Amino acid sequence: MIDITNKIKTFRTAIAMAVVKVSQQATIDAIVNKEKGLDEIDRKEKERKKSEFFQNKKYLEYVMNQKKEAELWMDQIVANEADKKWKKETI
Repeated sequence: MIDITNKIKTFRTAIAMAVVKVSQQATIDAIVNKEKGLDEIDRKEKERKKSEFFQNKKYLEYVMNQKKEAELWMDQIVANEADKKWKKETI
């Protein structure tokens, strides 16, 4: 078969609904429990990502504060050196 489209081949998923007749309640319970389990996994994954995001945010804030402190420190050093140079030139 020849592909005549210019589209990139991508993975596509489809969601289907079906009405199923089962003979045992255990089958329905297994499906419901599986869905509950998947929902719990999704909830835990969202919580993990949220926690990771806040940890990264806190670390970034820490780094930015360190940078500001370093810049202030360097500005003070430059000011002191300029002051020393000015005093030396005026003597």
